[in-house]
Amino acid sequence: VVAGAILGVFCSPWPDRVVFVYEGRPRGGGEPVNGPPAHEIDAVAWVDVDDALRRLAPYVAEQVRRCLVEPGGTWIQAVGG
Repeated sequence: VVAGAILGVFCSPWPDRVVFVYEGRPRGGGEPVNGPPAHEIDAVAWVDVDDALRRLAPYVAEQVRRCLVEPGGTWIQAVGG
């Protein structure tokens, strides 16, 4: 995978974390490949955006959707929300 531009930055107070979402594309081209959903980073698969959004935890999918609407945006999650 070739990482491209940063699409968004998310931070939340609990747990303390910052998430960076980058544009990505397969190195040397390639077609989407199906694979089991991963909840931990132990493998990668190149899939289309709709499939990727279905595989993500709902809050992460929302972060990615925001990145697609407003590339380069920054969001801060309010405590309790």
